[in-house]
Amino acid sequence: MQGALALPGRIVPGDPLLLPPETGATVLLSEPGRTGEGALRRPPEILARPFGDCEAAERLLRPTHLPGGEVFVVRIPGAVLCGQRAVVTGGPPRLVTDSRVSGLSAEVFRNEGRRRFESVPLDYAAAEDSFSFSPSAGEPVRIAGEAACLTAMEQGNYGAFLVRAVPKLVTLRQCGLDGLPLIAGGNPWQSAVLRAFGVDPGRVVPHDHRRVYAFESLILPGLRARGGGLDAASVALFREVAERHGRGGGPRPEKLYVSRLAQGRTRPGYRRCLNEEALIDAMRDRGFHIFEPEAHAFEEQVRHFAAARVVVGPGGAGMFNTVFCRPGTVVVSVEPMMTWLQAHANMFSSLGHRYALVVGGADPEDPTGQKRWRADVDCVVDIVARMTG
Repeated sequence: MQGALALPGRIVPGDPLLLPPETGATVLLSEPGRTGEGALRRPPEILARPFGDCEAAERLLRPTHLPGGEVFVVRIPGAVLCGQRAVVTGGPPRLVTDSRVSGLSAEVFRNEGRRRFESVPLDYAAAEDSFSFSPSAGEPVRIAGEAACLTAMEQGNYGAFLVRAVPKLVTLRQCGLDGLPLIAGGNPWQSAVLRAFGVDPGRVVPHDHRRVYAFESLILPGLRARGGGLDAASVALFREVAERHGRGGGPRPEKLYVSRLAQGRTRPGYRRCLNEEALIDAMRDRGFHIFEPEAHAFEEQVRHFAAARVVVGPGGAGMFNTVFCRPGTVVVSVEPMMTWLQAHANMFSSLGHRYALVVGGADPEDPTGQKRWRADVDCVVDIVARMTG
């Protein structure tokens, strides 16, 4: 293959489990997922809306079902990875992703904004319902032999990497493919996470989402998380790591406040909580240890969350570390945005935590998508008191 633009024919959306035989693709695993069987259990304290009602919040009070989706692994010879998770097959070219779920499958790339969002260098011809590589794709990085794809949408985001990319290690283990080279995020923090999960750094081919990668043979594991909820095998993986790294170095505090204060100072235009100092003071007065995850090595983050019995903090990357908490941990997430209420609630439910979401008040004068906001400190204090007795 001389370059991504040399791919033959037009590329049409496909299904990773229903690829034409001519692509040479082989389904190695396909089984029902087990995320949220039946209605998710919501605790009585699920929601506080000190700044008023909203439709996104009201949805949390309705019965919620999370179909498990499908756990799969496909071997695709001659595949090309472009962007974060878009894969073009050889043979009659088909465009597939790590999901068959509507909204996450290849059909979403008909939208130009979505292609930009996921850095997919494809052009779309609506008249033919087909794609072709953009000139910006450039010469592909060639990967010899067989390698597994551990990339995921928004993998540069800590929470997304943790719950979307890392659980694919479970799938590879199921297929006996956990010794393969991995194409995965190569940032130092991502490398530290993978190392804690037992991945030898020598196995990792650092992924640059702005480049195109051409594989001799690609192993594509499917997305395990569904609607923010984690399946039982993924939860077991996080608990395994919590057990492995959660011991040693003396006791850790049982009451943890997860601070975003330092992030707010370095990124003042990104979802800053305007009165977090007051919230921190209130939590400190009630015996909470103030913890800034980014100031600690990953294993130390795991130790703190594995030891905690109560975790409070603004919704965001740091609160995703509750995947390492014991089932039944009290979690109070102070939510700055309506966008992720459902996904955060689904994650906490699937982890078996006792949790509540306290909705913050966004500043209507902020024109950005990641608005600055305020927490109702008295409301948070009251919720924590009621949940911890």
